[in-house]
Amino acid sequence: MGMIIAIVAGGVVLVLVVLVALGAGLFLWRSGPVAVAPGGGPGPVAVFEEVRAEVDPLPPVAAEAAAPPGGPAPMPVVEKAVSPETKRLLGEWESTQPDGTKATMFFGVDGRLRLMKQPPGNDAPDSMMLRWELVETKGDRIKVRYTSENKVYDVQQEFVFQGNDRLVIHGPFRENDRWVVKGPDGTATYQRKK
Repeated sequence: MGMIIAIVAGGVVLVLVVLVALGAGLFLWRSGPVAVAPGGGPGPVAVFEEVRAEVDPLPPVAAEAAAPPGGPAPMPVVEKAVSPETKRLLGEWESTQPDGTKATMFFGVDGRLRLMKQPPGNDAPDSMMLRWELVETKGDRIKVRYTSENKVYDVQQEFVFQGNDRLVIHGPFRENDRWVVKGPDGTATYQRKK
């Protein structure tokens, strides 16, 4: 008799766990009414993603003219004054070590820097967010400073552009810096991601 009670109690607990999981799923899903745009198309959707500045962005007038005729009014274009040196660095840069480890740097127009490193066989890269700023520029040579919020990571490194799609970081590098993919010559070479 005690075994039957244990089986029934276990079944009840299992049903309760499933019901709680389904309830949590429905709560998080929160399906609301679907807005239909005039003409029967899908309603407006807000999409948030990292901002990428193009090398030659459309001026505000051209961006407004790019809106489809009869379509919704375009979002206002906010232009921030960006130096040519900063424009040259903006975007995503990648490097690969001989062992297959991939490193990516994304320099955002908002001053954020995302560093990612993914050894072969890892499903997802390690990632770190920093702030960055240009400290000095001399032709193809620039000095970049990046810091973490708590100032534990505070580094200035010299970058040398080799054309517009390749840059070499000459350091100095921190001891045991796991975020930099250095070659045998002690430099780190990155290509602009297309």
